Amino acid sequence: MSTSAEQVIKMFQTGYMPYSVEGCTVNQRKPEEIKVDSKDHASLAMMNYIDSQREKDNFIGAKVAGKEIFVNITNWLKNDKGVHAETLLAVLGSMGGRECVSGIMNTLESLISDDAENKSQVINAVAGILDILIAETKSGELYIMGGRIANTFCSFYDTACDEQGKAVKTLQPLASEVAGKIGSPDYWKTPFDNLVGKSPKEIADIFEGKFEFTFNVYCRFPYERMLAFAIAAQNAMKQVKSVMPEEKAMSILSEYGWRTSHYWK
Repeated sequence: MSTSAEQVIKMFQTGYMPYSVEGCTVNQRKPEEIKVDSKDHASLAMMNYIDSQREKDNFIGAKVAGKEIFVNITNWLKNDKGVHAETLLAVLGSMGGRECVSGIMNTLESLISDDAENKSQVINAVAGILDILIAETKSGELYIMGGRIANTFCSFYDTACDEQGKAVKTLQPLASEVAGKIGSPDYWKTPFDNLVGKSPKEIADIFEGKFEFTFNVYCRFPYERMLAFAIAAQNAMKQVKSVMPEEKAMSILSEYGWRTSHYWK
């Protein structure tokens, strides 16, 4: 029996953010789903507590993870002068963008059997149903376009600035500018290069994998990981407002995050 477009979308949403699927129930994690050392009793207890509270607040894990991520990043970046605000925002933007695309693409690929014939063609076909366009450059890099990734980054942005609908009003010029640079070195250049010193991709690569323990304890689904970074960015916005205008802070988040959110590998 063939799978309809509606079924594909529901399967994706169930894997990515089941809370958005009508009638979908999120049960306690099974032992094989737990990625925390069985001897780490404190982390297991916290994980079980978070799971028990999800029915009351679907995103409680993302909220707690976001606070922990913010504290960890500020501690890592702190020196004798404090925390460099522009770098803090660049890190959160770069990592938030990477979680946007990673969550979507990992969920998409989980829908396809490893032994499927013409797997790449199947992936592209399913991507099309999900409003995802996979563009490959001459060098073999993969960029993700389409409404789904754009909307996901808008969710990240709106949460970070704590104002729903702001992304739609402010991101279009950046989206148009960056789209024309895909596959070129200029794609990774931002107006803040001199202040931050590293490209969005370099930053995301540096911090890749540093938050897996936090995610294993607090987060269950890909959307929660992205939301955790958005909440961390929201905390950062509150901290930096005394040293820079909000417009500049959001510009850093968008410049670094939009680029990583559209680059897959």
